[in-house]
Amino acid sequence: MRWFYCTVAASLVLSPRAFPVSSPDIEIRAERLRLEDEVFYSSQSVSIEKPATDEHIGRTLGKLPGVVARNHSGPGSLTSAITPQALGASSTAVSIDGVPVPDPAGVGINFSLFPAALVEAVEYHSPFYPAMDATSVILPAPGGRINLRTQGARIGTGAEESGGRRDLSASLLAGSANTLEAAAVYRGGRDGADWVIGGGGLSTRGDFPFRDPVSGARRVRENNDAAGAGGLARYRKRVGPAGSVEFTALSSRLDRTNPGPLDFPSRDHERDTFHLLGASYHDAQAFSPEAGAFAKLAGTLSRVQNEISPSLRTDAHTFGGYAQAGTAWRHGSGESFFALDDLEERLNDGTGLYARNTAGFTHSTAFRAGDFRLIPLLRYENSSAFGGVADGSAGVARGDAGTGAAIALSAGYQHAYAPIPAVSGYNAGGIAVLPNAGLKVERDAVTALSVTLARERYAVYAQLFHDRVMNRAAFVSLSGAQARYQNVPSATVLGQTLDGRFYPRPELSLRASATVLRAWDRGSGHEFPYKPRVQGMASAGWVFDSWIGVSAEEEFLGKRYINLSDDQTISPLSQTNLRVDVRVARTPGTAFLKISNVFDRPGSVSSGFPNPGRTFYLGCRF
Repeated sequence: MRWFYCTVAASLVLSPRAFPVSSPDIEIRAERLRLEDEVFYSSQSVSIEKPATDEHIGRTLGKLPGVVARNHSGPGSLTSAITPQALGASSTAVSIDGVPVPDPAGVGINFSLFPAALVEAVEYHSPFYPAMDATSVILPAPGGRINLRTQGARIGTGAEESGGRRDLSASLLAGSANTLEAAAVYRGGRDGADWVIGGGGLSTRGDFPFRDPVSGARRVRENNDAAGAGGLARYRKRVGPAGSVEFTALSSRLDRTNPGPLDFPSRDHERDTFHLLGASYHDAQAFSPEAGAFAKLAGTLSRVQNEISPSLRTDAHTFGGYAQAGTAWRHGSGESFFALDDLEERLNDGTGLYARNTAGFTHSTAFRAGDFRLIPLLRYENSSAFGGVADGSAGVARGDAGTGAAIALSAGYQHAYAPIPAVSGYNAGGIAVLPNAGLKVERDAVTALSVTLARERYAVYAQLFHDRVMNRAAFVSLSGAQARYQNVPSATVLGQTLDGRFYPRPELSLRASATVLRAWDRGSGHEFPYKPRVQGMASAGWVFDSWIGVSAEEEFLGKRYINLSDDQTISPLSQTNLRVDVRVARTPGTAFLKISNVFDRPGSVSSGFPNPGRTFYLGCRF
């Protein structure tokens, strides 16, 4: 599987920062030469819109303040993420367009399964996000939630668009390890409706040199190919003066060879597939000018096929059904939000069927008093596998990030079972269904303080958080072929994040981000795996005469443990990336050259997985 087909679909894109080049019925718009990521802060939430400088989605996830993204071997390889308040990737809730995604693998969602070109934004929401946004349809989660927002139809649907308009964008990337990636997105709109169709494909051999940290010898990561393709279709229709219905379909497939670690190569081949089909309805004035309604219905189907050896194979199917309905209304003192939701998870891994149904409701009301808002939130869930649990929080916010400044203080108590989906695992040479029956109810006492300040030339986001956890379920590797969930009776997560963007001059953009974190088992004093004490990044970009730009980026991760049961650690990691962007003459497109890990040519080994050294990527976007 050295080379694989790459799917390229035509697409049409409209950017608010673009200038038009018109033809009779197709309008192609060139994006402004943009070197910085568009980072947006709100109370307890951070998002990166239309990533500017990344060759795969793992790079973008790692730029969210405090979020640790584990990526091995570059594009197409396994990428999982840990949010600041989650103790592992399996404790990080993941959604796509607000639809919870069940995890069939047990160690966190593999983000490389979703083509980066089909994702318009990555978002991190803290446990208090729904309380801070009373009209949110994103479910709360004890460890925080990452939401991937797929490419949307940004064509206007007003009367001025009744004549129809279409926009097209396409991209091509080639680079080290025989990487080839192509994608295209097509958008259109007509008579109160708009749509988007996109597709992309990836092929990479993944054979790259790295340095053995023990012997110092240079080795090669062989037979580590990846190939895949994905497609997206969305259609939105305006209903009434303030409403719309939308239909979404997303499908992707990824094949990987030799996906396991070097020390314990437990799998020879893995094939992942994912499908999402859903519909949603929003109307801000469904009942009256002050009262609106929304509804969402979706189904997800994923499959993980592992070939551990010629004689041992596993095949896990996971189905997730999701329904949500609610109402939001504005009143004299603020706004309120009420929603009912239901999540069905079913796993069949060949040894039996594990099923869990979780029904819940969320209610939040914001009371306004001058510049202040008091925001209580209550959520109750009933699980067919465990029983009923509840959690609540209260927040106080002053100002609004949308107006330039905001400060929010939140505190909550969560009494819930950890959101562990059905999991297939390996135990004593056979196949077992996890989690184990001994898991107990989890209790979290979380406090967070966030400050957002935005001005014309700069924006700053700061957050302090403390989480006292009782009975957290942690995914622990026992060996190369055995893993399980176990209870940690008492744990603490303590951290602070500071993130800022600065524009000293119109042609110069700067960004810096740092998180200092400690998460440890209070019983043993041992720190949790893959949670670095310090994480940070800094970037700078300069545009010369609007046609050429140069940017540099420095990333840093501190020392991390790799398990709860030993003292093995991953050494601190620092990486420098350089990029040059050029406006292609007489076209509405750009081309770029990127060099990753400039000063570490051979790379290194991280917990049995090699991290690539110096790599090169050449790409273009039209």
